[in-house]
Amino acid sequence: MDDALGSKTHYINIQHTSITVLLMSNTEQLEKNIAFCIDECDMDDEQVGEMLRAIESISIQSVEYFCEEFVFICEDESNIMKYHDESYLNIADFNSLYWEGN
Repeated sequence: MDDALGSKTHYINIQHTSITVLLMSNTEQLEKNIAFCIDECDMDDEQVGEMLRAIESISIQSVEYFCEEFVFICEDESNIMKYHDESYLNIADFNSLYWEGN
């Protein structure tokens, strides 16, 4: 199916689980990303560009996903440690327990 801009929208119907998955075209995803940046995050043109370059550099398709998973607003910077726990996931400790190369 072609949209107004000539982009292809692909529909996949998985009948065994009765789930229909919609894969958005690049144009549709870009429009959704820009709308999210402007409407939800109140970004200006420069900030939108920075966000789009950031998600592209780490191979993430959705600004909304990136923001919900990796971005938070800390109202009081003196309280930032409640969001950051040094011992939460210590990679060295994890590797020493589970990496068979040791």
